[in-house]
Amino acid sequence: FPIGIVQVRYFPYSISGVLDIKAKEPNFDNMDAGVGLNMTHFDAYVNVPLGKKLGAIVSGRRSLSDILKTPTFNNFSDKVFQNSIIGSNPESDGIDFKSYNDFYFFDFNTKITYELSEDDMLTFSCLKVENELDYLFNTINSDDYVTRDFLNVQNTGWYLNWKHQWGYNTTQTTGIYYSGYDFLYTYNGKFNFDQEPFNQNALKANSIKDFGFKTTVKTKTNEKTSFLYGYELVNNRISYKIQRESDLRNRSFQIADTKNNNSHSLFLDYGYKNKNNTILNLGLRTNYFSLASKAYLAPRIYFEQKISPKWFFKTSYEFKQQIIGQFLENYTSDFGLENHVWLLIDNKELPVLRNHQYSSGFIYKFNDIIFDLDFYKKHGLGTTSYTMGTVESIQDLLEGTRDITGFDLLLKKSFRNFDSWINYSYSKSTYTFDQANGGKPFPSSFDITNSFQWANNLKFGDFSFSLAWLYRTGAPYSEIDGVDENGNIISEELNSRRLTDYHRLDISSSYEFSFDKDRKWIGRLGISLQNFYDRNNNLYRKHDVIPERTETSFKVQQIDKFSLGFTPNLVMRLFFK
Repeated sequence: FPIGIVQVRYFPYSISGVLDIKAKEPNFDNMDAGVGLNMTHFDAYVNVPLGKKLGAIVSGRRSLSDILKTPTFNNFSDKVFQNSIIGSNPESDGIDFKSYNDFYFFDFNTKITYELSEDDMLTFSCLKVENELDYLFNTINSDDYVTRDFLNVQNTGWYLNWKHQWGYNTTQTTGIYYSGYDFLYTYNGKFNFDQEPFNQNALKANSIKDFGFKTTVKTKTNEKTSFLYGYELVNNRISYKIQRESDLRNRSFQIADTKNNNSHSLFLDYGYKNKNNTILNLGLRTNYFSLASKAYLAPRIYFEQKISPKWFFKTSYEFKQQIIGQFLENYTSDFGLENHVWLLIDNKELPVLRNHQYSSGFIYKFNDIIFDLDFYKKHGLGTTSYTMGTVESIQDLLEGTRDITGFDLLLKKSFRNFDSWINYSYSKSTYTFDQANGGKPFPSSFDITNSFQWANNLKFGDFSFSLAWLYRTGAPYSEIDGVDENGNIISEELNSRRLTDYHRLDISSSYEFSFDKDRKWIGRLGISLQNFYDRNNNLYRKHDVIPERTETSFKVQQIDKFSLGFTPNLVMRLFFK
């Protein structure tokens, strides 16, 4: 339970892209359902028509870990809890300890669609996710050493959407939504060794509440052109609290903050499409952040041109901003599972992050062959040394830039019952700060130079076989030269070394069968073998500074995190149509 300074690093979370995930639409005509079980959880879903114009989908998952701990779960548990207090609690000095570890997760999702009229569709979606861990570690037959770690993470959200058709060429979509993230971690320790009893406690809480309204109108002026315009309001409220207390030398520490931001956005998009030969999209968005008291323009352009019957050229540019970030808090306790804390940026000490992104490439399509090559360059402004992905040896708040260049290559070939595809990525990600590394660029901690994946899928009757091999360059890390008198890490060349390369082989197979001639009841059995040859892959390396007993000298502790070893999993599923 070290008492120290909170280490803060600012983390950009969405300027590079957005992942759009949509739930399946309910079926108004027929009911279908499914249930599944594997060695970590069970799940079920049902699609229910509630009338000619009303339908609903309900789905959920629940872990088995608090009921049955399978070898698959134990492998995942070992990976997650490595370098944490759960993975390293000792049994030493002739003292016997016992532990209690209760973990579970569940999620629930539902979507309801109601066709109000031929021109109106109403949709409501909601989501609930919860993860909870309760870990107790204490001496047997005594209360001389008792620690309890409790972690609860919840995500909730709902979305109400109305889609209206204004005539033949115009559609308006209006929605309101809410999302909530709640993180709570508490630590309580009681120690009664050497006749010097003392207590230690810690708390970390983080909450994000987002409420939004968005309306969009899309008008098709003719067969080739269309316009999309609208307005969006998002209210963000983020709070955090971190505190530590110790009877030992009466030390305590607490920081807390709550901020609120309203983002107002107006956007306009022009689209042109000419018989699949030319595609052009021009967009402009204005973002005003009330917390930063500043407005930004966010333009974007996408152009695609058919240059031959089989070849297409594409290029794009966009400029993005964001006002939500993260910092790393490393000293709440040595629990080690979650140290990211969300916060709002006020554009004073930490600047609003901005990002320019360019890309160009080619697409080749012929019969069952797809070739896609995409070159890109990203230039980030307002990057600080607190950014997640720099290195722990930078102690001061520095402002600089981040640059990423590279290309992505996809090659896919489909046969009658066999698909094979190759993905290769080359990327170079660097930071530049005038006051660090001699002003020279250095690799970010997420810089993976080469990444390669070869995947294959074979369908043979009711059997399916898959095989994938993954390879990537090892992550960079800094060679530590020492520690100064203040406990700061000294490193001359930042992220100049690399871990060993990462690679693994994954194999899976499934068999599908039916219980009746009409195939209304379908079953599926499957097996997967992850990291088949049990490669010991080192994911990252970091260093912690630990005070010596005298508290006037320090030592550096190297911490390595490894990926999953050989992990089998069995799957059973049942579908009803």
